[in-house]
Amino acid sequence: MKAVLFGFVPLFLAQRSEALVYCVTNAVDYHQAAPTGELANSGWNETVPINKFLGTVIYSNAMLNAQHIWEISVGDTFTYEGNSHSVTSIVKDTESDLSVLFFTSNVTHFALLNIETNEALAKPPGRCA
Repeated sequence: MKAVLFGFVPLFLAQRSEALVYCVTNAVDYHQAAPTGELANSGWNETVPINKFLGTVIYSNAMLNAQHIWEISVGDTFTYEGNSHSVTSIVKDTESDLSVLFFTSNVTHFALLNIETNEALAKPPGRCA
């Protein structure tokens, strides 16, 4: 009975988590151009290189980034819309691997975020090749 009980304990301790699934491939030309069709204008053009990484501009003075990218810090600069911007502060979400980088000089184009909670029920637009 103990063996059966210990086998089910990890299932009770597991927590629900969500993730963005990104197709990983060794093809050098994969994910090198903006998507077309259903995914056209889905935010590709709001991604910005900062250091060796990409962030997504989500507001006129804010960028969403992965928190585990510790190489980005206050004072780093990037170019977007033809202008140079400096990171002024970083806010790390304690419940995820996301951080928001705030920067100087407002921008005019940024990705729209869906704050609805119904995406888990939506059918994915496609599959990885």
